[in-house]
Amino acid sequence: MLLLFARGWRGNCLSRHAACKLPPFRNYKKQTRRNPMQITNDSNHPVISVLGMHRSGTSCLTGSLQLAGLDLGPHSTWNRFNQRGNRENPRVNDLHDALLEANGGCWYEPPARIRWQREHFETAMDILSEYPEDRRWGFKDPKILIGMDGWRALIGEMTHVGIYRHPVLVARSLHQRNKLTMEHGFNLWWHYNYLLLREYQRSPFPMLSFDWDEKKFHDRLNRILPEIGLNPLGEEDRFFTDELRHHEDPNDNEAPALPEKVAELYAELCRIGEAQAAEH
Repeated sequence: MLLLFARGWRGNCLSRHAACKLPPFRNYKKQTRRNPMQITNDSNHPVISVLGMHRSGTSCLTGSLQLAGLDLGPHSTWNRFNQRGNRENPRVNDLHDALLEANGGCWYEPPARIRWQREHFETAMDILSEYPEDRRWGFKDPKILIGMDGWRALIGEMTHVGIYRHPVLVARSLHQRNKLTMEHGFNLWWHYNYLLLREYQRSPFPMLSFDWDEKKFHDRLNRILPEIGLNPLGEEDRFFTDELRHHEDPNDNEAPALPEKVAELYAELCRIGEAQAAEH
């Protein structure tokens, strides 16, 4: 039985586990000794996972990888809040929901710790058996960040591609879709993106921003694709268009000030993404 920790956000579920709080973000940064610009060469890892917070462009990125040759297995191609589908395997999504529920939480109230039970591993193994062995395949669900170590125990090291988005835009999108308060949205943004950064610091991987314009996004993506065993996209093959984004101005007069820890984490993700984008 594997015990995993996903700690940090003190929501309703996490308030029962105050002792499991994540260390302060700035302290965690001091603990890593890896060169943050040295991206691991994962060309020998056949499984690609897209990492990022809800409402942050993970569906767009996954659709782009699919057009570049990534096999997604069974996946959604349409839903109410994603014009072109969230590109998620429904069985993976259901497994994550069951895993969170079994640990007293859900996607919007992440539990303080995650314990994978035998049935979760068995379900995951059955899901994995449906993917091909002879070509690059991958999957996406923001909740994978919470249960990452369980997947790693089954698959081994994976090739990650990450994406982030401005906290105000994410919180507004969550408010419109799920009626969450902006404060709740900021807390969720911090929790998921802290886990994203922690995974990056463990072993750096490409990071994109859903705040970038279409040209910058695709220029960066096309430099990433050959590095992870996929094909660059021509202009006619692009999944991402500016029409896929909503709530575009995070700095309008109605935008609330970011909590300090959220602003600090967003600045760090921007630093990583911009530094990678500037490389040639």
